[in-house]
Amino acid sequence: MERYSISAVALALIAVVGAGAMRAEGQCLRRPLRPCRSPLYDTDMDICLARAAEEQGCQPHGWWSQWPKMTARVNGVFLDRENIPSLAFAEDATTHAEVLNTRSANLGWGSGMGADVVSHWPNGIDFDISFFAMQDWNALATASGGNLIFPLISPTEIFDTVSVSYDSDLYSLEANMRWPVHPILSLLVGFRWVELTEQMTFFAGSNLYIGTLTLKTANNIYGVQAGADVVLWQPLQCFRVDGTFKAGVYKNQPLNRLHATGDFGPFFAKVGSGSQTSFLGEILFNATFQWSEHVAVRGGYRAMWLTGVAFARRDSTGSLAVNMRGNPFFHGAHISLEYRW
Repeated sequence: MERYSISAVALALIAVVGAGAMRAEGQCLRRPLRPCRSPLYDTDMDICLARAAEEQGCQPHGWWSQWPKMTARVNGVFLDRENIPSLAFAEDATTHAEVLNTRSANLGWGSGMGADVVSHWPNGIDFDISFFAMQDWNALATASGGNLIFPLISPTEIFDTVSVSYDSDLYSLEANMRWPVHPILSLLVGFRWVELTEQMTFFAGSNLYIGTLTLKTANNIYGVQAGADVVLWQPLQCFRVDGTFKAGVYKNQPLNRLHATGDFGPFFAKVGSGSQTSFLGEILFNATFQWSEHVAVRGGYRAMWLTGVAFARRDSTGSLAVNMRGNPFFHGAHISLEYRW
C-alpha cells in the first residue's frame, strides 16, 4: 500500500506545481465552445472578457465571475467485451475432446448509462466526477446429445446436456482535477474505483444427475490515475474533436465464491481471494457540437483495458481455481447530452 501512497503524493505535487505555474502566466487558456451563430472570438482576451460577468481582464476574481461555472452530462455507453477467460467445462466422454468453453458464451455488446458533473474554476482548472455502469452483458452456450462429461464436477459421470450462463457487470467511478498547460492541452490527475464482476453458472443434467455450479468473481480495483486532454481538431467555434488519455496502476482485491446446487451440492465455498496489482488504461475520442449557450451534444469512441484481473480456471487436478492474470478489453461508442450554466 505504501507505493500507492507515494504515487498519490507525487501526482498531487505535479498538480499543484502545474496549477501554480498557470496562475503565474495569468492567461486564459481554455476556449469554451460557442454556438455557431454567436459572434466569433478574435483573440484570447476577447474570450476572457466574454466569459466574465463584467470586464475584469484575463484573470477573473473568483469562481462567481467564471462562466460556465458547472457542466452536467448524461451519457449512454455501448461497449464490446473481448478477451473472455478460457475455461473448458464440457468434453466428449470417449475422445475427451473439448466440446464447450466459456468463450463459447460470447458476451459481445452491452449497453449502460453514466453521468458527469464538472466544476469550472478560474484559470481553466476543472474538477469532475464521472460514473458509468454496464449491466447488460450476458450469454448462454449449450451442448446436448449425450456422451458428455463435466470435469469440473466429475471426470466419469456421463451427462446428456451441459451449458453455461455467463453474466458480467462493470462499474466505474472517478474524480479528477484538470488544468491547462497550453490552449490545446490539459493535464489531469485523480482517483478511480472500478468493479468488474463475473458470474458463470454451469448446468449439467442426465437421467441420473442434475445440478448447477456457480462461480462469482468480483474484482475491486482502486488507485490513482493521470492523463491528458488534447484538442485534435476545431474547424468551427461550435464544433470540436478532442481526445482523452488516462492510465494508472491500481490495487485489486478480488473475491471469488463457489456455489453448487442439486446433485452437485449444496455447498458454498470461497475459492480464493487476495491482493493483486492491476493496470488500467483508457482512451476516449469525442466530437462535441455546441447547440446553444447551454446545451451541447457529443459522441465518440472509447477503449479501456485492464490487466491483473481475477477469473476462473482449472488447476492441474481439474478442479476450479483462480487465475489473477486476466486482461479484459472493452471498446465501443458513447453519446452524451450536456448542459452548462
